[in-house]
Amino acid sequence: MVVHITAEKIGVVSFAARCIDIALNFRTTYVSKSGQVIYESRLIAVNYIRGWFLLDLLAAVPFDLLFALQVNTVSDDRESSSLCFVSL
Repeated sequence: MVVHITAEKIGVVSFAARCIDIALNFRTTYVSKSGQVIYESRLIAVNYIRGWFLLDLLAAVPFDLLFALQVNTVSDDRESSSLCFVSL
């Protein structure tokens, strides 16, 4: 049996793993500044959103797909231009 591994398959697996990581972080306990382990779901979610959530979300975005997305617009002088997303 031959398995063909392509960049597209690797990208899909990477995206899925990052999404699973985000979901798990909403349920993972943390230690508060006072040293207590926090088990309450709402407090865990608030802590994650205030901390690493934005960075994790940006890391999960498949920027290669955004590069492939091009939005064509027509300017006043009928010239066509493209809007592309750029990764920082």
